[in-house]
Amino acid sequence: MIFRGAPILAAMAAILAAPGAQQSSADELLAHAREAFFQQGARTVLPDFERALALYQKAGNRRGEAMALGYIGYSYYDLGDFPKALVHLQQALKMKRALGDRQEEGKTLGHLGLVYWEMGNYNQAIREHTQSLAIARQIRDQDVDLTDTHSASFVLKSSDATANLPGFAEGNGEDVASIGTLRGSSCSTRVMRR
Repeated sequence: MIFRGAPILAAMAAILAAPGAQQSSADELLAHAREAFFQQGARTVLPDFERALALYQKAGNRRGEAMALGYIGYSYYDLGDFPKALVHLQQALKMKRALGDRQEEGKTLGHLGLVYWEMGNYNQAIREHTQSLAIARQIRDQDVDLTDTHSASFVLKSSDATANLPGFAEGNGEDVASIGTLRGSSCSTRVMRR
């Protein structure tokens, strides 16, 4: 059987343009970029997160779009572009809430808390971390619970805030005291939750 180039290329393009192929490609790109983030840094993988976002949008995958927006926002946070981080994380949060994904909502609230802290808006940072912690405890997500306990404690310590965080004194009693386990700089709070 002899194949002619143009029809095959057109058929391959049609297959790749199909929503299922876009979904698979976006999933693979997002997973690869996420792993590369830890080895290569945000600047290197940000374009991959943005391409995954475009593929999810084209495929109409709202969950994928929300995830990609979150990773883009966190990348901007890591790069120190806090206004762009805020815009993308707020978009991701809105979508994750609409989807009813409580775990991802909690993670995004925690990331927003870190952005607000870096911007010097300590009260908003505390509010975001408090909401994240409440969700983590509701859904029993110990990773988010621990991360946001430490992050919010760090915000309190750094801002000399005297605010009483609802739910922080509950639980293990070591929430605010656990600040000593941080490495002592804002960089220690920059951990993308896997």
